[in-house]
Order: sequence, then structure tokens, then C-alpha cells
Amino acid sequence: MSSIDPRLRMSHLLRRAGFGAAPGELETRLDAGYEATVRELVEPAQVTDGLGDLDQQIGGLLDFSNIDDVRVWWIYRMIHSRRPLVEKMAFFWHGHFATANNKVGNPYLMYLQNQTFREHGLGRFEDLLQRVARDPAMLVYLDGASNTKGRPNENFAREVMELFTTGLGPYTETDVQEAARAFTGWGLSGNAFAFNPNQHDGDSKKFLGKQGNFDGTEVLSTLADHPATAQRLTARLFAFFVYPDPDPKTLAPFVKVWHDTRGDVREVLRAIFLSPIFSSEKAYRALIKSPAEYVIGSIRSLGGTIAPRQVAGLMARMGQDLFNPPSVKGWDGGEAWISTSTLFERFNFAASITTARGPEGTSHVNPEAVFGGIGPTSAKQMVELAANALLDGRASEPLRAAILRYVETPDPQGPKDGKGKPLTLFTDARVLDEKVRGMLHLLISSPEYQLS
Repeated sequence: MSSIDPRLRMSHLLRRAGFGAAPGELETRLDAGYEATVRELVEPAQVTDGLGDLDQQIGGLLDFSNIDDVRVWWIYRMIHSRRPLVEKMAFFWHGHFATANNKVGNPYLMYLQNQTFREHGLGRFEDLLQRVARDPAMLVYLDGASNTKGRPNENFAREVMELFTTGLGPYTETDVQEAARAFTGWGLSGNAFAFNPNQHDGDSKKFLGKQGNFDGTEVLSTLADHPATAQRLTARLFAFFVYPDPDPKTLAPFVKVWHDTRGDVREVLRAIFLSPIFSSEKAYRALIKSPAEYVIGSIRSLGGTIAPRQVAGLMARMGQDLFNPPSVKGWDGGEAWISTSTLFERFNFAASITTARGPEGTSHVNPEAVFGGIGPTSAKQMVELAANALLDGRASEPLRAAILRYVETPDPQGPKDGKGKPLTLFTDARVLDEKVRGMLHLLISSPEYQLS
């Protein structure tokens, strides 16, 4: 299996382990080297995220009891954090431990859950699982807060096995009922987890073939250590970061890392990013961008700024309403992201971002940033530079030819000279600006750009 060249490999890494490179970032990362970049991504404590002061500033501007403000806070972080893998893992876990504000009805709890994903998303899986099981938003969403002795609610017990850990197969309906008994007494006191011993069923239970007075913590430990969990979680991480449907032989080295490190997500990801399979042609552009990846990545690659409130609504119309996944299974992803209506919304966003001409600090894009400081002297050079920046130089020949035709064709409705003829590309700044923005619009709308 052939490997992609170093520049493509780095660009691929920055898309998968984050939301893509900002102008100039690719060169900086190449200078640092691939292995050093992987180390910085999986060990984010090496760098500040650059948003500490921002959090304090926007903490006074945003109302975390308003879900739109919580979305604004997270979108801003995804665009600007210097710890992109932290945000990408929060995004991954938001889809895995899917929880919707539509039922929780408390945006502040959704904010707290997101912080849990950010703080523990790269640690040991069991630590995260134990925290999520006690997470106030999850306790409301899967009815854990109403699970009491004598009246066990099986909702969380069922989903923690079917969706969060082993998947279907290793457990029976009796295991679900017994696990539900183990979680009785887990509830809330205000916005915090609380255990009520009077509502806990402390009697003996039989769970996954073992007998004992198990409580919820022990049930979660058993599930986190189960071989099926190692296989399933490794497969989900691989499918999210590399390509869908890996075969068991391909997964085996990464499952071994999971076992050897007792489910250390950081080490599994390090092994994945450094593996030849991650940098293979099979993995390159093998995933369809989610709406968040498409929108955030476009803003980053153009070096632009778009009002986050506007962005949240755009993502929702593309099929990804952050903090409101459609079900406890999260989003289906893959080809489900693309339909006639959602593709139309992607095209609308491409038009919106490439025509953003507001003052800096508002919705603003400098279209010539994609040229990387080079002043193109021909239409062909313009297309080459933009294709290099947005598509790693891998635009198909038909796409290049179509965009070059667009750039070279004078706009009959555009500015004209003294004889009434349309001004050409490099003779008028207005024509150049219009054509560059139009070219970027076409590239961001292209089939190739929809792929990560």
C-alpha cells in the first residue's frame, strides 16, 4: 500500500486530528516534523490553547443558560484553539455519548458535559465512562435520575452496554435488568451528581456471569475491561479518524494498544496517527466531512472570521444541530451527511463565507490569503495556488479546467473600460477580488472538498 507524500500526509493529519490547517500553519508544522506534530496533538498540555483569556472575556458576554450561547462558545473554540485534537475528541465523544438538550432542557448541563469531554477525552476510557455515567446531563437524558430501588429504570443500563461499551452480543436482557439495579440511587442534587443510599439496591446481582453486590461503579469497570469494548471502541476510533469498516486484521495492532494501556485513548490515537495505514492512499480523502468539519475547516483554511451564531444555524440546516443529536445513537455520518437539501446548504455556506467582506473582526475573509503570500500573475497560477491550499493540489483535471474557464471569462455585468468592454482579471482590483472569491466558492463547493 503506497503512502502519500509528506505535505499531503501533514495536511491529512491536521484535517483528521483537528479541523484543518489555517493559512501558514502547514509550513510551520512541516518544519516541526510529523512525529513532533503528532506528539503535540496527543499531548496537548505541551501548548496553551490560546483561549484562556478569551474564556474569561466571553464568560461575561455569553449566557450559558442559553443553548445558542453554548454553541457559540464551542464553535469559537473549534475554530481558534491551538489544541485541535482536544476539540476533535470532544466532538467525537459528543457523537458517542450522544445527549440532546431537547430532552435535558438545561444548556448549562450540556456545557458541563462538553467540558468533561474536553478534559478527559484523551485519557483512559474507563475514567471518562465513570464521569459520563455521573454526568448530570446524561442522568437526565437517559433517566438515570429516576432509577430507584424497587423501580429500576433500565434506560441507561441498556444504552451503556449497547451503545457506549460492548455493543450487542455479550449481554442478555437479564444483565440489563441487573445492571439497572446496580445504578439505583444515582441521581442529582441541583446541577451535580448525588448518591442516595436509601434508593440503592444493595442486594446480590448476577452480571455478565459474575455474582456479587455490585454497584454502578463496578458494573462500569466490568464493561470498560470487557474485550468487546476494546474491539468496539478501537473500531469506532479507527472509523472516525482513518476510514470506515476496518477488518479485524487491520484493527488488531490498535486493539492490542488498547489492552496494553488499559484503554488509554491517547496511546491508541498515537499508534493510529503514526501507523502506515493512517497515511495510506486508502485513508486519504476516505471520509465525508461532517457539517462541523466542513464549516469549521472552511473558516480555518480561508483564515476568515464568521459570526459563530450564524455558523450554528448553518450546521443545523446541513444536518448537524450541535448539542441536539437526533437520538442516543448520535449522527449516522458518512453518506447520510449528503442529500439534495444538505448539499444545497453547503453550497449556500460556500457562497456566504467567500463573499464575507465585513470589517476584520466581523464576518470577513481575505480571499488572497490562500495564495500564501505569492502574488499570482496568471489565471492558471491563481487556480494552482488555490487548489494547493484547499485540495492539497489534488483537484481533478475537469475541475481545474472548469474553474480556469470561469476565472478567464470576463463578467459581462462587471466593471467596463472606456469603450464599454469588461475589464480583465489583472487590470482592475474589483474584478480580481470578485474572481478570486468566485473561484474559492467553486472549490469549496467541489466534490473533492466534501471529503476529509
